[in-house]
Amino acid sequence: MNKLGLKVWSINENYAKIVEDVYNQEKFDFIELYALPDTYNETINYWTPLKKNITFKIHAPHFMHGVNFSNKDNYNNNFKLIKDSFKFADSLDTDTIIFHPGIAGDYKESAIQMSQINDSRAFVENKPYKLEIGKGSILKENDRSVGAKFSELAYILENTSLKFCLDIGHSVATSNALNLDVYEELNRFNSLNPQHYHLSDGDIKSDIDLHYNIGEGNYDYNKLFEIINDNIPITIESNKNSNENLDDFIDDLRKLKPFLNSK
Repeated sequence: MNKLGLKVWSINENYAKIVEDVYNQEKFDFIELYALPDTYNETINYWTPLKKNITFKIHAPHFMHGVNFSNKDNYNNNFKLIKDSFKFADSLDTDTIIFHPGIAGDYKESAIQMSQINDSRAFVENKPYKLEIGKGSILKENDRSVGAKFSELAYILENTSLKFCLDIGHSVATSNALNLDVYEELNRFNSLNPQHYHLSDGDIKSDIDLHYNIGEGNYDYNKLFEIINDNIPITIESNKNSNENLDDFIDDLRKLKPFLNSK
């Protein structure tokens, strides 16, 4: 059976205070902690008391926080920004650190830089091809994610020692952006032997990754769980509408568990 996990950020002391109660109530399996740069010293004490009962996975910072392995000029800064990810991983006894390949650069450069990570816990995640360009963004309208296309992600895996995290929503969005069959592409990505999944809901015809809560979109979970390999961890990456509770996550858990039990 697949294990299900909660995604939070290292600075989310608000969730750290209530997550043990949620765990005791719902018995989810792990926390995937997004390790914001330079937050280890001030936040690690939020999380270490929880590891006696709950397993942790780590997600390293990505382009939103300055990391871009596809840009040669960003090499030194990249490795500075991910230092805290390894500190969190060591302190929380994780077996997983997930990285994004980058944006608006060269996937071969991503492979070169990511090959230097050289850590058995390191994963690379596929990305959505099309980017949402917000106000004030440094990105251009025609910029695209690196590691969104199957060929690019496969190249990175072949030229590094990284494991693979398959983000279902990212694959769906990329397939639609490139006019490819959603389920054929998911099966192609799944052939790369993912050891971790990210999952939310969305619009199966959209080229944007929407991170809807389970049941708010139109994903066919019967079809998706025919593709998802058994016994591989799944992080629920859907929206949270409150800083005071994790009711959205609890609802998502309850809606996904029947699909696990039917496998």
